Amino acid sequence: MKTIVEQIADLDPISIEGKEYTGSYLAMLVSLRESPEEEAQRTIQLIAEMGRLHAAAQRSLRNAETEYRIWRDDIVLGMTNDIERAVEAGFSCSVDPGVDSRGKPKPAKLPSIAQTEAFLRGLPEYEDYNKMIAEREEAVATILAVYEAAKQRTWASRIISDYHHDHK
Repeated sequence: MKTIVEQIADLDPISIEGKEYTGSYLAMLVSLRESPEEEAQRTIQLIAEMGRLHAAAQRSLRNAETEYRIWRDDIVLGMTNDIERAVEAGFSCSVDPGVDSRGKPKPAKLPSIAQTEAFLRGLPEYEDYNKMIAEREEAVATILAVYEAAKQRTWASRIISDYHHDHK
């Protein structure tokens, strides 16, 4: 069975705000050394750094989700309210759908929100946004796992410290 550090070392690289972190680098951060005193000080710094990276990864994920929503909403709003834009996208719209049974003009027929959302799922940008969001979700999960491993160092440091104390 692999240790937590070995599992972290096997993780794929992640990118947070343009900086790449490999699994082996993250594993090195949480691995323990011999001196309990050094580890105690280093653990506090490590937990703070991982907390900062976790916040940055979450911010990056929120930004990606916001970018996607803006892109999606722009398309949906445009297609459901602008006949020219809907026709350019390939929808068959009726600019002058005639009159109803009472002789009143019918409103122009535009694609529905559901039709527009189905259309945008076929666009290459949709896949790009999904990939970007998935990568950022993975970065959040990876940093959270490393953060938890960093917190476990406190417990492991105590065991090392007790061992050194008992075997002097």
